[in-house]
Amino acid sequence: MDVAKYKQLATDIADLYGEGYTNPYSLRVEPYEPAEFQMGLTLALAMYFVAMFPKELQTVLDMHQQSLLHTVEELEAKQHRDDVLDVSGFKL
Repeated sequence: MDVAKYKQLATDIADLYGEGYTNPYSLRVEPYEPAEFQMGLTLALAMYFVAMFPKELQTVLDMHQQSLLHTVEELEAKQHRDDVLDVSGFKL
């Protein structure tokens, strides 16, 4: 894995979302909406973690999967219609 390449990609993504986008109607640079901005930063952070901590990342993903499955089991045990989640085919 080319660590420098992933780190540069993470930096480029963060820069891209930090600078905003050109509105096609006004041709002005405008900031991204908060949800779009958050998604961009999350993607940049994911690229950075893939480069810097590939083995640790898999361990963290396994822990999150166990936590999610435990949460779903608790919700399904309550048998409330509003609390039941269908995660068939869900895999992290």
